[in-house]
Amino acid sequence: MTMTSKTLNLRYKPVSQELLTSHQAVEKLWIGPSHKMSPLQVVHLLPVNLQCLDWDMTDATTIDDDVLEALFQKKSLCHLCLRFRGDEGVIQLSKHLGASKIQSLDLRGNHISCIGVTALASCLAGSSLLSLNLGYNRIDDAGMKALCAVLGKTRLEYLNLSCNFFGQDGANSLAASLKTNCSLREVSLFCNHIPHASCVKLVQILERDNVTLHQVKLGGTLTDTFCNVRLGIEYLLKLNRSGRYKLRQDNLDHGEWMNVLSNANDDVDVLLYFLSNMPQLARQY
Repeated sequence: MTMTSKTLNLRYKPVSQELLTSHQAVEKLWIGPSHKMSPLQVVHLLPVNLQCLDWDMTDATTIDDDVLEALFQKKSLCHLCLRFRGDEGVIQLSKHLGASKIQSLDLRGNHISCIGVTALASCLAGSSLLSLNLGYNRIDDAGMKALCAVLGKTRLEYLNLSCNFFGQDGANSLAASLKTNCSLREVSLFCNHIPHASCVKLVQILERDNVTLHQVKLGGTLTDTFCNVRLGIEYLLKLNRSGRYKLRQDNLDHGEWMNVLSNANDDVDVLLYFLSNMPQLARQY
């Protein structure tokens, strides 16, 4: 009998041909390591309209090309979360990612280092990715340099780099990429070794260049002595969320400007900022 549930959690259950065959209506699937089937057998039995796959391969250090090729032929698959161990898995994945339709890729906790993230960076510009989670890996300053060099050529809106190994140079690479990046909306950086000077650089770039980033998560990165820097970042991000990018656009009509002011109305500091930069409207507000 075929089941019609849209979700199926097999994290802690053995996977079998009968089980997958009877759940072909599933759109969200979690697979754990406790099964005797080969990865290729599993891929061939995945639901036809699967949209979200979370697959724990435990201590696998690589993923065969035929598995990845078959996986990425699933046209409905848009969110992929893979658990493996080391750089070889992400190197193999990168060979196929550019031509896939995956929009969200979660690779957190896979022991990915500079070698792996450099391979991943090489295919990001041609990918469909909007969300990339690289948290809890081993990405250092060199890895950040390779990743940030291509960020401006991607469609990424969300990037998680929390709990990695980079410090000042890596943070500065990210800050420099934000000068011209218009797609990123949220970046998570908590629990890295980011010094005060790099956070100040981020404030400067938000002041002068970037008006589209909405959120930066820095918890566990800044100490209490950096409170003013944190407040500066949060203030500038509030301006961005309220529509600061519109100040750089020409020919916006009166109604659009009034919508900006209306959105900023709950925060006096943000409202005053927009009024001071739109004197022609401040008299009418």
